[in-house]
Amino acid sequence: RRMPDGSSALLAVIERDDQTGLAKDAWIANVGDSRAVIVRRSGKAKQMNRELTPYLKDEKQRIHDEGGFVKFVSNPFAEHGEG
Repeated sequence: RRMPDGSSALLAVIERDDQTGLAKDAWIANVGDSRAVIVRRSGKAKQMNRELTPYLKDEKQRIHDEGGFVKFVSNPFAEHGEG
């Protein structure tokens, strides 16, 4: 069974304070349906980013605003215009 294609990646860089060793800054970068969550020692979780998927209305609009387009294809192997 073939799974749908897609891309997903996540990079997190955490800078620690030289004196205390505690996290000072964090930079998060993501592609596709990736989610970064930071969990504090207290157990409290915080979402650090959001997925970049064209299923979200504002992400689809951002793609259009940048001159791109979104096309959902039911059969990626079909001839152009037949999908």
